[in-house]
Amino acid sequence: MAGGLIEGFQKLFKGKNVAQKHLFLFGLATAAFLFEMIGKEQNITLAFFTGLGAFVVQILVGLYYLHFTHNAVKFCIYRDREENIQKVKAIQIMPELNLNLFAHFWSWIGFGLLWFLIMLAVVIVIGLFMIIPIVSLFAYLALIVLSVCIAFTYPIILAGFAESYQIKGNVSLVLLFSYLPKVFIPMLLLSLKVALIMLPFAGIIFLFFTMGLFTSMNELLLYVLGAIFTYICYLLSFSCAYEVANIYYDKIKLNEEI
Repeated sequence: MAGGLIEGFQKLFKGKNVAQKHLFLFGLATAAFLFEMIGKEQNITLAFFTGLGAFVVQILVGLYYLHFTHNAVKFCIYRDREENIQKVKAIQIMPELNLNLFAHFWSWIGFGLLWFLIMLAVVIVIGLFMIIPIVSLFAYLALIVLSVCIAFTYPIILAGFAESYQIKGNVSLVLLFSYLPKVFIPMLLLSLKVALIMLPFAGIIFLFFTMGLFTSMNELLLYVLGAIFTYICYLLSFSCAYEVANIYYDKIKLNEEI
């Protein structure tokens, strides 16, 4: 299957206005880290405004991720139907920085809100069964199964929504269980690859903590390193989105078209 993490990472640096787009992402990463650090101050007013700022940053990152996934799915479709390999390579996936980023804002919010309400209702029902001794074990098992289904299938469902920006057909508990057998193995492999990539970074951070380097580090340097790490996490998440789009296309969309 084409469309792995490495190919996804390469796609991040292809197309028009690449420098502007990465400055935008790095700016969001810097703002996210700063809001996180400043929000820890013992000041209610400051915490409110930093929380608001962090919320805006997450909205912008989420919208950019949504349109990136949309472009990735469309690229998969075009790649399979276009014989001219040069035309395929010329397609850019990184979204342009314009007001079109907000074009499907409300449908995205509606999609997320509906899934949140569904999950909340299911968790409440499972929680009620947990307090009944005779079925509590089954309730815990149901919660574990639900968590696995969400972890492995929700990104696929999001890719399906991103393809058309349509809520209809993309909000159903049935999708969690029907998609799981089809995408479990490729999503598991993707998770393992991400874990292996993040392992060295986690080791470096752990080493810094154990050596007390963060406490003795210059505050400006700490912010710079934090912004860079957040930016790297963004790049990894977009590379993952590219592979998820390919998994959705190969395992779900192609089967639906047969």
